[in-house]
This record gives sequence, structure tokens and C-alpha cells, in this order.
Amino acid sequence: MKLKDYLKKKKITQAEFADILGMNRNSIMKYMKSPNQTPLVVKLAIEYITTRQVSLIDWETTHDRN
Repeated sequence: MKLKDYLKKKKITQAEFADILGMNRNSIMKYMKSPNQTPLVVKLAIEYITTRQVSLIDWETTHDRN
């Protein structure tokens, strides 16, 4: 599942999710737009926080620049 779809499903804003990850909203926006520039540690943290609903494999294969 795409991160943006997860956030929509859970009714979580980018800012709220950024707080959970301990980063700012701009970073989350950047990673969502440029998944290939997202550090592995961030992808793994997202996988953990979303209980694998946004898995590392999903992140690599389904995220696009939208």
C-alpha cells in the first residue's frame, strides 16, 4: 500500500505521521514524492509503524511521484 493511501485510510495527516516518526512534515512529503531517495532506515521505520501495511517491498514497488 502507498503511504499516502495508508494515511488516508487511517485519517492521519502527514504532520501527525511525521511526529510519530520524529521528523518534520517536509521530510515525509519529500520521501513520498521521491521514494528512491528515502533512506532505508526511514522505510523500515515506516514499515514498523504501519505494522507492515506499508511494507518495504510495497514501498519499493508501488510508490510513485504522485
